[in-house]
Amino acid sequence: MNWVFKDNNLSGLAIPFLILTGIILIYISLELIEHYYFRLFLFSIGLLSVATAGYAGRSRALGLRPFLKEEEWRKAKETYDPPDDKEEHS
Repeated sequence: MNWVFKDNNLSGLAIPFLILTGIILIYISLELIEHYYFRLFLFSIGLLSVATAGYAGRSRALGLRPFLKEEEWRKAKETYDPPDDKEEHS
């Protein structure tokens, strides 16, 4: 799995692999498959593969980390909560 993920992002080998796989699936679905639903299924999987690789490449170029383990947004969300008032107002 080290060749797929690097620093919680898709690695340099996984992105071209997904793009190539997606292009091959799209080509096969348009040129070689006769059945409509199977053609639609392969085309959708190919398009999803290419789109995933494209978004992963952009996030890698910008230095974004899409798979956070610490969940930073939860820590930020807790700072917006009002403090609990334990004093009873009579």
